[in-house]
Amino acid sequence: MAPISDTFPMPHAGMPAMDAPSNGPAGPLPATPVDLMQRAVRGAHETIDRLAESAAPQVQRLGDGMASASDALHAQAGRLRETRDQWAEGLRGTVRENPLATIAVALAIGALIARVTR
Repeated sequence: MAPISDTFPMPHAGMPAMDAPSNGPAGPLPATPVDLMQRAVRGAHETIDRLAESAAPQVQRLGDGMASASDALHAQAGRLRETRDQWAEGLRGTVRENPLATIAVALAIGALIARVTR
């Protein structure tokens, strides 16, 4: 059995274009299935190329937007870590300066929670 490329040759450099059927003695010859297939393939390639060209700017804009959103999220996460560390350090300082008051407040909060959850 012959390979498909021998039966239906695909256009390549050096092959004549098969856009229009050649003229015979009785006028234009009807398009062959190979000619029709080649035109369909060529049209599909052109359509895909146009779609890719029109989508490229949108994809680039989307990528840029995602990069800036990622940068903003990383910056916000850094600020939140700094705030958390400041609050934790402030609480440690308060506990060190007033240990008895801290214990009294903890006991009062524990008693309040116990009363509410009964």
